Amino acid sequence: MAIFEWINTNGWFVSIFALIFGAYLNSLFAKNKDNLMKIADKKGEYYFQYINVLHEFNKDFIQEDTNKRYLIFKHLCVLYGSSEVLNKMAVCEKNSINTSSEQGIQELTDLVMAMKKDIEKPKLTSRWYRKHKQNKLDSNIKDILYKYSKI
Repeated sequence: MAIFEWINTNGWFVSIFALIFGAYLNSLFAKNKDNLMKIADKKGEYYFQYINVLHEFNKDFIQEDTNKRYLIFKHLCVLYGSSEVLNKMAVCEKNSINTSSEQGIQELTDLVMAMKKDIEKPKLTSRWYRKHKQNKLDSNIKDILYKYSKI
């Protein structure tokens, strides 16, 4: 009861404290959201460029700088991509993109959908409960960068 009496007599103090605390929390959430949006914009740019270069490896569109650009954008996607995107990229890198087969179309569609989801719902940091999946992610990153490179 004593605390309620203190709040009643010092209501102005509680109001000011709640106002300052609320403003502080609001600024934290706004800053976090701004960071997430900046990262999502970068991811979108690099994912687009990666997909663009991936399709340029089609023998009808080969250019001199394709190999270099492909490696650069692959590394950027690994750097900025979420775990789900990296898993889908590993499948596409392993099996190559064959748009004349149903499986190839589905794998490419899954990759693009994972990238879209990653852009629409960005996450700044990984969660502690996802740590057990790290070994599979490490393996996928190594596969994407080194094992299945056709360059």
